[in-house]
Amino acid sequence: MKALTANEVVQSEGEQSIETKRRNAIKGAFFSEFIDMFDIYLPVVVLSPVLAFFQPPHLSAGMETILASLVFITTLLGRPVGALLFGMVADRVGRRKASIWSVSGFGVVTLLIALLPGYQSIGILSYWALVLLRFVDGIFLGGGYTGAMPLAIEYAKKEQRGFVGGFIIAGFPAAYVTINLVAMLMFVLFPLNGMNSPYAQWGWRIPFVLGAALGKSGRSLLQVLVMMTGFWLTQNIITIFLPTGLLVKTLHLNGFQMSATLMLTYFVLFFSYIGAGLIAQRIGRRRFFVIIGPLIATVGAVLLYVLANVDGLSLPAIMALTCVLAVLVTSPWGVIVTYINERFVTDVRATGFGVGFSLSVIIPSFYAFYMNWLGAFMPLRLTSVVLLCVGGMLGMVGALMGPETKDVDF
Repeated sequence: MKALTANEVVQSEGEQSIETKRRNAIKGAFFSEFIDMFDIYLPVVVLSPVLAFFQPPHLSAGMETILASLVFITTLLGRPVGALLFGMVADRVGRRKASIWSVSGFGVVTLLIALLPGYQSIGILSYWALVLLRFVDGIFLGGGYTGAMPLAIEYAKKEQRGFVGGFIIAGFPAAYVTINLVAMLMFVLFPLNGMNSPYAQWGWRIPFVLGAALGKSGRSLLQVLVMMTGFWLTQNIITIFLPTGLLVKTLHLNGFQMSATLMLTYFVLFFSYIGAGLIAQRIGRRRFFVIIGPLIATVGAVLLYVLANVDGLSLPAIMALTCVLAVLVTSPWGVIVTYINERFVTDVRATGFGVGFSLSVIIPSFYAFYMNWLGAFMPLRLTSVVLLCVGGMLGMVGALMGPETKDVDF
């Protein structure tokens, strides 16, 4: 085989570098569009049922329509202003800096909207503050197009520009689907029944906090949320369901036996978490998650099935199976703290870690409801096994969405 010359090596590395920049530019433009559309249309779905929270009571139907329209129109009016301002920034300072400034700006403004008090607290000022913030939001959102999209088209191959353009704009329906999924979850978790109900008082704020977090570090946060949702689900099966739902109710251990089993299990976990961290340091954190997720969904599911469905297990067998199951299923947590901190850049690391670690717990927290729903289609003893499979695979998918981080410099 002919050895490559020095020039050929340099040329090959240059081509790889350009290809990497091309992919990053296209992905960046797609997520810029996704975050942009998420922020613009968030009030259409999330605020529509509770606009009275910001408005005086007993308005005429015509006035309600006008006030409602201003909340959405002002954002669109701010966009051309932002396009002009950030267009000049992009041309003079650079497209990347323009994109970063615009995304960070609307992330902060969206968070301010989430903190707004209602009409009952500050009167009509509440409504006008909402309208003003939406206008400023539009200015920053308008800047998103000036940097990310031209950069993606510039990097795209000539014959792929049509596909790239269509792919970028596909971020709009993707964002709208996501908004509705988030809204549906909020309506289920925080019922809407008048202006003093949980949704009207604070449930609507959570999607805006999510929008603000997406603005700060959208792709990283979305990936971390997917991965962490999966691993929180598997964690809840072990730490919450297993002690009471399995050891006590199914296996009928008495209080002393349950305590002894859990004491031994968590004694072992003290060392296994450290071991997991060391293994991931050697083989890579992303690779660790990608390997352990399917193992949880297969080996872990089998172990849980045996515990829940095999009769006549002795106490030593129960203790041994519980230990092995807990070590396997909760091993990602020996790696998660390091990984999430490495996943975010310095200026948003604290926010990214806090939101990614905490927000992802919401959906898995309702595991008992999911088990109850699944119980309509299968024996109840199988439902925890199914959720463990789902969580393990979701954790793997989330890890695959992100990069390896073990060599990241802070």
